[in-house]
Amino acid sequence: MKILPKTQIAPHRSGHSHNDEMQSRPLEQALQEGFTSIEVDVHVVKGRLLVGHTAKDAVHKNLTLEDAYLAPLHKRVEQFGSVYPQSTEVTLMLDFKGNAQTTYNTLLPLLQKYERMLVQVHGGEQQAAPIKVVVTGNQPKLESLAERSIFFDGSLKQALDHPGSLDPKVTPTVQANYHVYFRWNGEGTMPAGEREKLDRMTRSVHAQGLQMRLWDAPDKVRAWETFVAAGVDRVNTDDLDGFAAWQSVHGASKNA
Repeated sequence: MKILPKTQIAPHRSGHSHNDEMQSRPLEQALQEGFTSIEVDVHVVKGRLLVGHTAKDAVHKNLTLEDAYLAPLHKRVEQFGSVYPQSTEVTLMLDFKGNAQTTYNTLLPLLQKYERMLVQVHGGEQQAAPIKVVVTGNQPKLESLAERSIFFDGSLKQALDHPGSLDPKVTPTVQANYHVYFRWNGEGTMPAGEREKLDRMTRSVHAQGLQMRLWDAPDKVRAWETFVAAGVDRVNTDDLDGFAAWQSVHGASKNA
């Protein structure tokens, strides 16, 4: 993987590279475009942790999480001291497919191997590092929350229905299917009632110290504008080039 000089990259905190492993250049393109949140689907196949949207896709790609993401990120951190300038933290979100406990147990040796570049919790205290691993999808049970190398992506519904029930030190982000709450297709202007609902949701989430993400949302400029203006912290996109180009012109206030 080619590593660009840090000075060529202007990271932004709004974009979330959804299903990054499906990009033509996984990880590389996201870093070139300044993404600070990258989501990868992972599957355990014959004891190996492979990336792919489906298990069949993972077998076909035959690309391990280590080779595609952890090793290149480690190389970058070793070379520059961080992924981006100014020690901007990058979220590597792992969408566990299949059995959560088996997936975590397979991931654990990799977390230990690369622990120096990962945000850690020791004795209940968080220790800063260039990369935070956040687990979404099927989630494992940990023996101790006081000693860990992962964080969790929680339920937006839980955060809205039961404010304060999620600890942002454990569950820094919450997510939901966009279509559970909204009907707007991203064309024109979001209806006033839906925009008011979105504003209420982001205010509630932020008051709890959490970050918010909506998946399966419209992936176009008018939607990006609306989500960022409303305070959605991580905007799902599969159009990395398009989002980065829009961000460079209209999203300066959201640069990392």
